[in-house]
Amino acid sequence: MDDGYDDGREEETHRERAGDREHRSDRDTGKKSSDKESKEEATQEIRTLIDNHQVGGIIGKGGSNVKKVRDETGAFVSILKAEFRNVQERIMVLKGTSTQIAKGCRLLADLLMDVAHQKEKKENSDSLSDTIAIRFLVHHSAVGAVIGKAGAVIKETQSDSGARVQVSNEPLPQSTEKTVTITGTPAQIEHAALRILTQLRDNPIRSGTKVVPVCSGSTPLRSASFLCSSTLRTTSFISLGFSLCSHLHCSSFQLFSTTQYSKDCNSYRMRWLCNWERWKCHP
Repeated sequence: MDDGYDDGREEETHRERAGDREHRSDRDTGKKSSDKESKEEATQEIRTLIDNHQVGGIIGKGGSNVKKVRDETGAFVSILKAEFRNVQERIMVLKGTSTQIAKGCRLLADLLMDVAHQKEKKENSDSLSDTIAIRFLVHHSAVGAVIGKAGAVIKETQSDSGARVQVSNEPLPQSTEKTVTITGTPAQIEHAALRILTQLRDNPIRSGTKVVPVCSGSTPLRSASFLCSSTLRTTSFISLGFSLCSHLHCSSFQLFSTTQYSKDCNSYRMRWLCNWERWKCHP
């Protein structure tokens, strides 16, 4: 009797333990599934670089095009205002889940393709291009996740999507951002963009990492040439220089000025030194 009682108790204990293990396994599986779904639904932000002549085609009449992209994808799309006229490039920001942003990239690629075709028709081109490029701005410490070990990830992305993916060798001037360029059809760009966005989402940059984003509208300053009249005062030119700096809203941009008296022309000569470029202005 005692042996039978002990065997029954032991069998019951085994069943209870097995049930506990199964419950914990189901709970852990559910937690992992929940974490994965939560990560997939997490909001991301990606900055892209676009040519200034493409802005009108993206926005559309009365903002119709950008509104369509927002409505159909759920992604937020905004083109940052440039501080200067005649800029060559602008920055466009997309926010949403990885899937929403990737879909937004496809619709934006369609719009950019239309802009390219219109330009080609004006130039009487014999054939219209069937691919377009979108340039992501990615922190230089995060591009490793896009490339992968020995280039495995970027090769797989290109193979699976059919798009071409290129990462710039160096960050853009006075920033910590590199360009990740995706070239292909709109559908190929969506496929590649989703993989890249997923890699960036799952491999965020470390907390405390120095981030210096590219400034919107800074292009004119990299290629600008200042024309000074002989009547321009030193003090007014200094005021103009610091006024330009105050409008940049970019902490990475530093401007230094020195004055040197030139006996040859009996006037002041201003030399403006910037982090990435040196400009000279002779009255």
